[in-house]
Amino acid sequence: MNSATEPLLRSVCALGDDSLLLAQRLGAWCSYGPTLEEDIALTNTGLDFLGRARLLYQHAHDCNPKEQGEDYFAYVRDSKEFSNHLIYEMPNGDFAYTMVRQYLIDLFESWYYAELQNSNYPPLAAIAAKSLKEITYHLKRSVYWIHVLTNSTKEAKTRFNHAWSSLFPLSAQLFSDREYEVTLIQQNLLPSRQKLSTTYYREVKQFITHCGCNAPQRLRSASFTLQHHEDFESLISEMRYITNTMPNCKW
Repeated sequence: MNSATEPLLRSVCALGDDSLLLAQRLGAWCSYGPTLEEDIALTNTGLDFLGRARLLYQHAHDCNPKEQGEDYFAYVRDSKEFSNHLIYEMPNGDFAYTMVRQYLIDLFESWYYAELQNSNYPPLAAIAAKSLKEITYHLKRSVYWIHVLTNSTKEAKTRFNHAWSSLFPLSAQLFSDREYEVTLIQQNLLPSRQKLSTTYYREVKQFITHCGCNAPQRLRSASFTLQHHEDFESLISEMRYITNTMPNCKW
């Protein structure tokens, strides 16, 4: 990997890390969904994120073949190398918490990946174009469930208010351009996250108010700071259980 491609591949891996960790969280809903149909839908959404992570890691491997393929990024490299945004790895909580986490991510991705498909870097543009079809469906679904449940019972609205107040502040991290991304943004290889923030916050607050919930105050982060939830190592350990117990296992 030369010095010119390293920042771009760091960005590709970071997007893959986001997708992989959310896929793992959503997969944990399997057999715990509120209905059979929703149980299947949640795990299928997780598979969409897993598929996107695979595309991104495959590309990272193609550009840096000294690594051991896409599995290396998910199951071998040191957990300290994961550079995902915190909201993607947050524990599932209850169904309201999962839906709010999903909505905040889906809305951000619907704009970020729409910009990314116009990237001057064709491999990323192609992955973005493919992912947008799934992202559009994910957003439609999370909006639907939040609408339905916030119009159901007082208990449901209480749970959603808790989820908004816990998760909305974390979304600020999504809009911090990392230091190594600045040149890539100037070359139109990556979109600027900061430019999307104003529209995003306006739409989220309107949506929260429309649902009859309490909109938390907007919080800004000055720069991206890598941080993980206290449950992060447990999440990674669970994800790597088979690889760690049977290192040479072949499917």
